[in-house]
Amino acid sequence: MSGGGLLARAGRSRRATLGFAVLVSLALVGLFADVITSDTPIARRRAGVFELFPKAGDAADVSFELRAAFDLGPSTTTGRAFEPPSRAHALGTDAEGRDILCRLVHGTRTALGAGLVVALLGVVGGSVAGAVASQYTRRLGPTLERIAQAVDAFPAIIVVALLRAMEGSSTLSVVLGATLVQWASVARLVRSEVHRLGAEDFVLAARALGASRFRVFFRHLLPHLGPSLVSSAALGLSAVVVLETTLSFLGLGPPIHQASWGEMLAEGARHPEHVTLLLVPAGLLAITVGSAYLVAEGLREAQDPVALRSRAGPSEITP
Repeated sequence: MSGGGLLARAGRSRRATLGFAVLVSLALVGLFADVITSDTPIARRRAGVFELFPKAGDAADVSFELRAAFDLGPSTTTGRAFEPPSRAHALGTDAEGRDILCRLVHGTRTALGAGLVVALLGVVGGSVAGAVASQYTRRLGPTLERIAQAVDAFPAIIVVALLRAMEGSSTLSVVLGATLVQWASVARLVRSEVHRLGAEDFVLAARALGASRFRVFFRHLLPHLGPSLVSSAALGLSAVVVLETTLSFLGLGPPIHQASWGEMLAEGARHPEHVTLLLVPAGLLAITVGSAYLVAEGLREAQDPVALRSRAGPSEITP
C-alpha cells in the first residue's frame, strides 16, 4: 500500500478529519490574530464596492462593515481589573485589566506557532538523520542511533531552561530547545521503519535491479514513511504546545507582552475565584492536544489492517 493510499484512508477517518479541521482552524486564528484584534474593519462595502481588509481612512458612504468584537492588543489595559463579560469584553478582563479573549487569540499564535515550527524542523532534521543512520549501518549508523537515544531521553524542559538562561526569555528559546530534542524521536522512527520495510519485496526487487540505496530510499521507502512522519509531527505538535504552556505557567516562557495560555493559567491559579482565567485556556489546550491525537490515531488506524477491517467491510479493504 502506498503512502498516498494510507493518507487517503486516514482522510476517510472522521476522527482524523475532525482533529485536522480543528488544528487548521486554530492555526488560522493564530495566523490572523492581528487582524482579528485590530481596530480596522475586516470587510466593508462602500459606494457599491466590497473591500476585504480595507485601509483605515474615510468611512463615508459605508453601507456594510464587519469589525472584530474588540480592538485591543494582548497587553492593552482597560483600567479595570476583573471586569465581567460584556459587549466590549466578551470574556471580561484579567487582573491587569487586559482583554481575556484578545489574549486567548494571541496565545493561540504563540502555542501553535511554536508547535508547528518545531514539528516541521523535527521531521526534516529527524528524517535526514534517520535516513543517514539507516543507510550507513557500519559506523555512522550506530553512532547516530546512540546520540538519538541519549537526546530522546533528555527532558526538553531542561534544554529550554538552559537556553533561556543564555539568551533570555523568548519564543525562540522554546523553539530551539524543543527542536534539539524533537528530532531524535523522529530519527529513531525513520531508522526503524526503513529497517522494517527493507525486507519487503518491492525494496528487494529495486535493489536486485541495481537501484542505489539513495534511490531506493527516496523513490520507494520515503513515500511509505509519509503517514508515520505526519503522525509523529502531530504528536510533536501537541508535546510542544504542552511544553510551551508549562514553561509559561512556571514563568520560563515568552515575555509577558506575548500572550500565552500558560501565563493565563498561572494567573487563574493565583485568582481561583475567577474561573474564566483557568477554564478557557485549559479548554483550548485540551482541544489542541486532543485534536493532534485524533490525527495521529487516524493515521495509525490507516496503517493497521485489523483496525481497517473493524471500521469497514472486507470489500473496502484493498491490498
